Amino acid sequence: MAIKVVVDDSYKTSTNGIFAVGDVAGGALLRQAINHGNDAVEHVKKHLDSIGKQKSKMKGIYDLIIIGAGPGGISCGLTAKKENLNFIIFEMMEPFQTIREYSEDKPLYDACKEPEKGYIKFELTGKRKLLEMWENLIKEEKLDIRKWEKATAVNKKKDFFEIETEKGKYKSFSIVLATGKREPKKLKVKGEELPKAKYYLKCADDYKGKKILVVGGGNSAAEAAILLSKENKVVLSYRKPSFFRLIEQNQKEIDRLNKEGKIELLFKTIPQEITDKKVILAELDDSGSPTGKCRELENDVVFIYAGFELPEEFLKKMGLEIA
Repeated sequence: MAIKVVVDDSYKTSTNGIFAVGDVAGGALLRQAINHGNDAVEHVKKHLDSIGKQKSKMKGIYDLIIIGAGPGGISCGLTAKKENLNFIIFEMMEPFQTIREYSEDKPLYDACKEPEKGYIKFELTGKRKLLEMWENLIKEEKLDIRKWEKATAVNKKKDFFEIETEKGKYKSFSIVLATGKREPKKLKVKGEELPKAKYYLKCADDYKGKKILVVGGGNSAAEAAILLSKENKVVLSYRKPSFFRLIEQNQKEIDRLNKEGKIELLFKTIPQEITDKKVILAELDDSGSPTGKCRELENDVVFIYAGFELPEEFLKKMGLEIA
């Protein structure tokens, strides 16, 4: 089960005044994050109303600080602006950084069943067009986004929060976490530190005539394998006996390419060691335990899609419940 910050139906965390939306709270789909960022503002306003008396006596404190400028954070900011809240957004890198790290030809899907909400629109277009559309929206709305300013700590005071960043300290009556899961999960195997082990596919066209291993059973791993199979020999390794969470389009394409011999599927395997020219895979039984047997593959590049991790230490210091 994926680790996430526990929230209720109002996006409230276990710490009063702190809300969480998007991937950090289990809403991994793009439009899901957009919707939840929009909806969270209503509950932020209720929180601000509940502390109205204290709030009226204190100056120089933001109504809201949003941590993270992905689709959820920007959606929250746009709605907060429409509601005349005094807020800023902190982003440790660039807005929509996760989408920037998509491969250039990654397909975009909308698997969210919820109705569209908010002021940021998600259109099924290419990565570049989507980023251009959203960046223009940020400029038009003149959102106050503090790029390359990472929030490092959140301290609860009596009536407000003090947010520490790499550049200073700020005060706010409420916080919306929209950080996503930013750290790629490591396999922790020998050789993973080699340059050939990668966690993002920037452009499939950079790889031609290579022997490539893709590790993982999610949509990101499947999409990387599909794109790389056009010009390379691709092996897809997954620790489970079969895929169980691929969207229909990816599953059909993987099945087709496997039948055509363009992608080799090695279920119930995990990398045991990565070397300059090879990868050693350990074989697993149905329970996920090593059988003692190994398989050696000639290899040029390894793409690892083992998921992403929450900044747990940062979140736990806020007193947030994580499950």
